[in-house]
Formats: sequence, structure tokens, C-alpha cells
Amino acid sequence: MAAIQFIRHRNLLICYTDLSGAKTDEVVGICRQSRRLMRDVPENSVYSLINIQDTQFNVEYLPIIQETLRANRPFVRASALIGLDGLTTTLTQVITVFSGRDVRVFKELAPAKEWLREKAGMMPALPSVPVFISPVPAIHPGLFVTKA
Repeated sequence: MAAIQFIRHRNLLICYTDLSGAKTDEVVGICRQSRRLMRDVPENSVYSLINIQDTQFNVEYLPIIQETLRANRPFVRASALIGLDGLTTTLTQVITVFSGRDVRVFKELAPAKEWLREKAGMMPALPSVPVFISPVPAIHPGLFVTKA
């Protein structure tokens, strides 16, 4: 079910638009809801994450999506998209270059959230590598010289 909501990821507030598996009427409803939501936030303050995996794209609602992107542009600082296939990803990247919007396409949710954190000027996550802490070796008493 399509939804739009604010989520928090490591202290960053993200506007998460979940259109995964959405039908045409759901996409239209979310676009309208998104425009209403953006009217209540300061300009250039929103970090947007949009999931369009398995969304049924239809030419009939393309103008509504374009109008939503235009209306929301002043409020969105950076956007991350997930759920695109190879050709759609390439086309999206070309379109964003010409539109001047800061949009990046990702395959998975976690890297998209981290990129938005970086765009917000927050420190990136440390890599997930195991940290091995070796025990401190016992100090041999003969290593210290004491004066009597």
C-alpha cells in the first residue's frame, strides 16, 4: 500500500514515499498528499527517499508526477530513489542532470539513507567490519626497574 511519512534514520528526518507495488490511483493520491505535506515545511529542508519498486507506471499519470516534482522542488534538498531497473536508472540519471535536482538512484534502502545523511552534512556510517580487541598481555614483573 502506497504511503508517505516522515521517518528518522540516525537522527536525520527523511520524507519516505513508499510507492512500491502501487497502482495508478494510489500514485496519484500520494502525489497530491505530497504536495500538501510540502507546503508545511521550510524551503530546502527535506531529504526525500522514494521507493518505486514494482510500481506500475502509466503515461496517464506522468503529468501529475511532473507537476508534483515541480511543486515540491523548492522544499527538497536531496532525493534518493530505489527500485529502478537498469534502463530506467540511466534515464532517471540523465533527466536529473538536466533538471538540476540532486537525485541519486540506489538498489537498496540502507545505502540510500546513508547518502541522504551525507548530503545533510552528517558523518557517514563507519564500515561494518568486525573489530577484534586483543587482551592486554600480562606485564612481566622483570620489565620494570625500581629504585630502592
